[in-house]
Amino acid sequence: MTASSERKPRQDAQRNRATIVATAARHIAANGVDASLDAIAKEAGVGPATLYRHFPSREALLAAILRSHDDSLLAVREELRQVKVPGTALRGWLRALDEHFAAFTGVAEPLRYALDDEGSPLALTCHELTDMIEEFLIPARRAGHTRPDVCARDLLLAVLATAWVAGTRPGDSAGAAAVRDLLEHGYTSARHPAASPGQTKGASTSTSKSRIAE
Repeated sequence: MTASSERKPRQDAQRNRATIVATAARHIAANGVDASLDAIAKEAGVGPATLYRHFPSREALLAAILRSHDDSLLAVREELRQVKVPGTALRGWLRALDEHFAAFTGVAEPLRYALDDEGSPLALTCHELTDMIEEFLIPARRAGHTRPDVCARDLLLAVLATAWVAGTRPGDSAGAAAVRDLLEHGYTSARHPAASPGQTKGASTSTSKSRIAE
């Protein structure tokens, strides 16, 4: 067997893989993460067996699709590293992630499950995303632009929640924007901070007692 004949299958396999990922990205952008894998294989010009050989599960395919869009996301990351105000940089990065997920309807749910499943092909993606959020969160926390108890995992969950809302009602951009605004600014007034659970319970008990007394 010649060297050229040894290289050919590997090149074909790489080409098939790239075609499957590009085709799947289009299908999922149009139809969501539950898009037909058979339809993806057919349009990519490969058999279902070839698709499953490259991607044994839907999650493995999703992980590859997200990685195929890493370049544009990382370019935004580099730009935001130059922003002088840490809180602004953090907000910009979270919005960049929001837009990244919005391109693939339904991707928020499998990513959410992968956060608690180390065996998921998406687990590495979640770890990397959490680390990148941490990169912007630490300076923002030091500058007093975030609450000290906020962690990167919380913020990733917040972004996924916004993406989930956008995915359940694709035409309702106002709904996703409202959720995003609540996550960024909170829902309590500076004049009326939320009571702790203990305070709320006590207040409820006092109210009940006063009503009984009446």
